[in-house]
Amino acid sequence: MVDLIRKLINRPRWLPNPDKTDLRGDRALPLLCLQQPPTDSYRGFLAALDDRLAKARPDKVPHVLIDVAGAGERAKSRWQTEGSDRVPLMPLLDEIHHALAANRFGAARIRRFRHYRLAAWLSASEVRPAGERDDRAVTALLRTWYGVAEPTLFPDAEPVLAESKALRLLTAVFVAWHRPLRFLLWSTGKWGGGREPRWFMRQPFMVPLHSTSFVGFAERITKPSNEREKPEQLKRLLVHAFLEDLRLAFRPRGLRPRRWRRTAYVTVLLDGVTDANGGWELLQLINDVRNESGEIDPLLVVSTVDRNVSTASGRQAPPVHAIESEYSRWRSALPARRQRMDGKARFLVVRLPEPGGPEPTAEDEKAAGNTSAIRPRQAPVLARRSVVLAMVLVLVGGPLATGGTWLANRWAHNCLPHVSSGIAVKWTGDECVGYSDDSAMVFSTESDRLNRAQTAIFTMNREAEKQFDQNPGRPYFSVVYFAALSANSGQETAEAISEELEGIWIRQKQWNTHPSREGTLLRVIIANGGDSMRKANTVTEDFLIPLFRDDPNVLGVIGMDRTVTETEQAIWKLGGEGIPVIATTLTGPHLPGLSATYFSLAPGNDQQAMLMREFTDSKQAKLTVYRPKPDPGDTYVATLLTAIEQAFAPTAVRVVEWENTDAPIDVTCGPDQVAFYAGREDGIATLLTAVGQKCRENRPSVVGDDAVSRFVAQPSLRQVNELNAIPLSYVSMGSRTVLAGSSCGTSSTPASTPEHTLNEFCKGYTGQLAAGGTKPSVPWPAERIGVAYDAVSLYQAAVARYRSRRGNSDALPQRPIPDRAVIAMELRELRAQTGVTGPINFHERRDGGGDRLAILHISDISDVASQVQCVFRCPL
Repeated sequence: MVDLIRKLINRPRWLPNPDKTDLRGDRALPLLCLQQPPTDSYRGFLAALDDRLAKARPDKVPHVLIDVAGAGERAKSRWQTEGSDRVPLMPLLDEIHHALAANRFGAARIRRFRHYRLAAWLSASEVRPAGERDDRAVTALLRTWYGVAEPTLFPDAEPVLAESKALRLLTAVFVAWHRPLRFLLWSTGKWGGGREPRWFMRQPFMVPLHSTSFVGFAERITKPSNEREKPEQLKRLLVHAFLEDLRLAFRPRGLRPRRWRRTAYVTVLLDGVTDANGGWELLQLINDVRNESGEIDPLLVVSTVDRNVSTASGRQAPPVHAIESEYSRWRSALPARRQRMDGKARFLVVRLPEPGGPEPTAEDEKAAGNTSAIRPRQAPVLARRSVVLAMVLVLVGGPLATGGTWLANRWAHNCLPHVSSGIAVKWTGDECVGYSDDSAMVFSTESDRLNRAQTAIFTMNREAEKQFDQNPGRPYFSVVYFAALSANSGQETAEAISEELEGIWIRQKQWNTHPSREGTLLRVIIANGGDSMRKANTVTEDFLIPLFRDDPNVLGVIGMDRTVTETEQAIWKLGGEGIPVIATTLTGPHLPGLSATYFSLAPGNDQQAMLMREFTDSKQAKLTVYRPKPDPGDTYVATLLTAIEQAFAPTAVRVVEWENTDAPIDVTCGPDQVAFYAGREDGIATLLTAVGQKCRENRPSVVGDDAVSRFVAQPSLRQVNELNAIPLSYVSMGSRTVLAGSSCGTSSTPASTPEHTLNEFCKGYTGQLAAGGTKPSVPWPAERIGVAYDAVSLYQAAVARYRSRRGNSDALPQRPIPDRAVIAMELRELRAQTGVTGPINFHERRDGGGDRLAILHISDISDVASQVQCVFRCPL
């Protein structure tokens, strides 16, 4: 039991709880009642526990031991000796407040009880108009409180006027000499002052909105007006005000390290609770206030009660040795019991053994060695005084010593360290890399469309959190979208990345806003691998792997952007951690060999090469490969050329390579020629220009590889004079989505053969256009939107397959979200998953099916509104 009390006193860290059962950084606390036998054998138990709490180090635990039987007389005597004839309405609660406010807990002292003191003082005050209006009498009473009464009645209180420090400087100067105006601002809750009046008018007890102002509500609290109110409501108001003061003392707000240092909950020990001495009434009021307000407070109450007290739990209290299982049962049942306003929802009652009962167990003996003192955990590092002082010196002195260059670069690129657990970034010297799940950190803000896409996803993240808080039983998981969101090398890829983010957002919005109380909820974390994914390895090691180790609900990665050496290293390291990766557009045929948990929706380069072989054979044409001189680390271009040479063997393939755009390209003209571009998106315009200049009347068929889809998505690359009226074909990995046509976005109807998955996608795509986002770059749904939509859908399909395995048997326990290894195995079991880009079968091979590839054609590449047509192998 003492061990459990120690755990309850220890406040959780301010981090998301893995099991999602508690609020972030706090937990619901029980009202722990210890039923005593009729003898006096346990009269010293709470005193011994109080002694342990007093020895707590390094920080003290704010705690009090109250003898309930004499609390009423002590409270009345204290009020009357202060020169007042007032008597507290709830003497026991006032005794607790007085003991906690005492200056004996060091930095852990609760300094302010403004809400409770005002409520208690009003409830004990008498207002008789004596010929004048009631509101004038109450206003005079409040003026007395505001200016004089609180420091007199409560000598350990801080002046109410200290709240003026929160006002704007100009207002503070203006009203400093004007007490009537200052009181008016306080009583009406205007201009940053009057926190207590605002709270009183917003809390639920005694229906404050039945009064037109705080002054009117205050009059209802005073005598004799409060005699017309329900006594239970007035007492609940007092308890709620007391708990609100404790919440404010513990609630972190901004840069207030003192509240972050509170690592131990306030503990109240009530000795001798009975029905007659007010102890049980107070416990019942705390239970009711917690149920009705729905707020968590930092108060742990441990009380000893007689065996005949009205706990009325419906069963005999279990023995104390079963307290851990009883606490687990209480915690599991609390959400349902508090929703139905159960009068005993917050009570945890156990029975102390009779004298001469069972001997201590081995577990008791082991725990007894740790009961000499209760030591709360240390304050978070960033809240410790020495650390705060060091941070101030570093933040102020560092930039001054270095000229501010370090800070200026990070400030300009929005790459400063962030306190949110969902944001982790660093400045690498020329770009900001890391991950984010919040609009406080948006990568590569130069593109308006990319900015909007990220912000839309982050908004849906908040919606997912909101829906999960309302219904914790829903499946809730996260995925990481990993791509190159910054482009320092001049490559324009923002449109292509935006398309993938929009596809993810469409699916995310369909799930997170679905009215079903059982549907999937999705949080998306966006990770930046740097320009051309050159920082992918660093981001994986420094950010993503620690993220996956800390949060088991992050199931895997999608995206990966492009096949370069750094991406391959990231795939290998993620596979070593058992983290699934679903690549959207990677086509390196060797990538599945790097990781057993790697999957790709894009068929490999070997399948793309076979597509080109079939295409040239159908046209009875000869193939020539054109490409700029590739980067040595770009394995995509190298493996694509190797695959082409193998597919066309034993015929040798002619390869034309250029190093700069000034030198003429040796283009072979003629309708019996296929000019296959095998490079990145930034070189296709050079080839098209050369074809247009040399082969005006005798052009070959120009076919771009799958990377050209980035070029198609980027209007700034297409709308140049040199490309006017020049046609282009290119390899598509999502022709089924593209051929849904413009009607997919205008009327939610695909132009191709209607099918359930495609119809659902088009409804979401229409909703995206109607949401007021940036206009898409092409008039049809881009293939990358569909590919990303399918990628994120696969994680949901894997979760659904896992959850379906239990069937209808409630006897089988089940985690809401399985382990990542289970997700990887479920993905490998997918045999006939229908996606918007075509059928998906990871059971056969993990790098997509070759029948998903097609060749699409645009008659005028400079005309962004030009419709796309199917040329080869399109219907699925």
